[in-house]
Amino acid sequence: MMKNRINVFLIKEDISLESVLIDIRDTGAERVPLTEEYEDYILYVRSQGTHIPGWATNFFEDSLSAESVNAIAVASVSAVLILPVEVVDHKKDELIIRYFVLAFGYGRSLINPSVIEERFGLRCVLNTVKDNSLRMIQFVDVSGSAKRSSEQLPREDRIDAFALDVECNLLNKVTAKSDDGSLLSGMITGGDSLTITKEITIENLASFLRDVYALYECEDYKEHFDWVDNIAAVKDPGLKEKLWDAAIREICSYDAKEDDVWHRLWMAVPVVLDWEKIKGFQIDGQQDEHGKPLLYQDIMLKNIVQSFRRRPLSSLEQLRNRKIHAISSTGDNAVYTWTADKCLVGDLTFDDKSYCISDGKWYEIQTDYLKRINSDFENTSHSVIPFISYLDTYEKEIQVPEGVGGKLVSVKSEGRYNYEIQCQLNAGEVAHYLLMDRKDITYGGGNSKEEFCDVLTDQGQRIHVKRCAGSAAMSHLFNQGLVSASLEKDADEFVRLVDDKIVQVACDRGVSLDHFLLTQNKIKEVIFAVVPERRYDHPDLPFFSKVALASVKKQLNRMGIKTYFNWIPRKKAEASA
Repeated sequence: MMKNRINVFLIKEDISLESVLIDIRDTGAERVPLTEEYEDYILYVRSQGTHIPGWATNFFEDSLSAESVNAIAVASVSAVLILPVEVVDHKKDELIIRYFVLAFGYGRSLINPSVIEERFGLRCVLNTVKDNSLRMIQFVDVSGSAKRSSEQLPREDRIDAFALDVECNLLNKVTAKSDDGSLLSGMITGGDSLTITKEITIENLASFLRDVYALYECEDYKEHFDWVDNIAAVKDPGLKEKLWDAAIREICSYDAKEDDVWHRLWMAVPVVLDWEKIKGFQIDGQQDEHGKPLLYQDIMLKNIVQSFRRRPLSSLEQLRNRKIHAISSTGDNAVYTWTADKCLVGDLTFDDKSYCISDGKWYEIQTDYLKRINSDFENTSHSVIPFISYLDTYEKEIQVPEGVGGKLVSVKSEGRYNYEIQCQLNAGEVAHYLLMDRKDITYGGGNSKEEFCDVLTDQGQRIHVKRCAGSAAMSHLFNQGLVSASLEKDADEFVRLVDDKIVQVACDRGVSLDHFLLTQNKIKEVIFAVVPERRYDHPDLPFFSKVALASVKKQLNRMGIKTYFNWIPRKKAEASA
């Protein structure tokens, strides 16, 4: 029997057959009849006739002969096969019908993404392969950056051979080698779908899928990959609806003047892009004054919200109907199109539980994992440094003599706070605190710059200050402290550059250099001081910010550096400018 490569999706329970595919009338797909033996199977095919690729006409213009043009012409076919399979539900100990979908060509584009069982293929693969047989993985950082990564090893190995942080990365897809003779023998890939090359045809397909479902339901993966369950897909439709309602309310409460980085929910591209092919993003059909697509360099939540001018955003349905197009760098056509809900990322607290969203899918933070991270955060030591209160008046911009040579510069928010605290803490005869805020160090080649810290003490302490915001901003704060400490420990040139900056800053302010230079003032502590958000009754970090802090603490501890976390008191009292 010939081998065939198949891509299989499992449809969620209680989904009607009519909901499995997107609106077929809009796709041009047609149902193709099968023989009577397979009358329960449904096959849809979309055939796109031959066409000339854009590069052929744009680059070669009129230099191609008619014969050459015909040779370049291509056609494409997309198909999906839907079939019901009788499987054993081991939890209920009864036979049930589950729908599977096979996608051929570009057939996945015909499937309604909201009905796909998340991580079906991933679980099948992890239930099959040995822990040392991994070849390639794809994952997304849900702790704040939404960074997407794909890594491949030169030879089979374990998960720790990859740069995957199981605490804050969501594993999306894995490729691994399964033993010969197993159900999924050979090289297999699993994510939301299962991709396998095997001796399978329509004749033995149902029997094969029945066995695959049994494999999906077992829990062998917990022996080596139990951490996958730290973040589990939310399957309850009622809970998903409540989470979306809470998310919409959260989004609508945001200050439109604030950048996305300050929000717990924000927008990100849901796929890995070839950025050379993209010149910008268009929201729905928005156009500029010249009738060209109105382009944004990034997908920003505030721009999405502002696009609902006639009817303010109030429902998930509106997000699902709002299209975001990635526009080609060679024309005005869309290379990719997503609905706005698929671009939403971040984390949310609902009914005292923590959830995160990625690619429009909700995930629940499992109880044991949640308790462990919260306990780690609560047990983080507090510095004895007497942090002054953050006054609301600090949001107002003022001029202070903190520029080169004592020139006046404008500061507000954290910049204003950093200026005020070093002034007040240095009220005695000897200055023990040096303001290093906005004194970036050019290091690493090109235009790469590192912010050493916000306030430096002469007792080996590096203080980093930030207003509490979404996971992206908080994770950036913690990673900034880690990167700076790592460079100080390992890079002599970085230390020299920082010392040069310290000499300049101290000279500008008439401060003694005694004990400030890093060559004498070795790093002992990294202190993160955070201003709580005004709109929350009790100060708390987004969950994945706590995850990021836990990870940074471990790495700093390995370097012999103590980590502290302090909430900065916040007051509404007026202060003199």
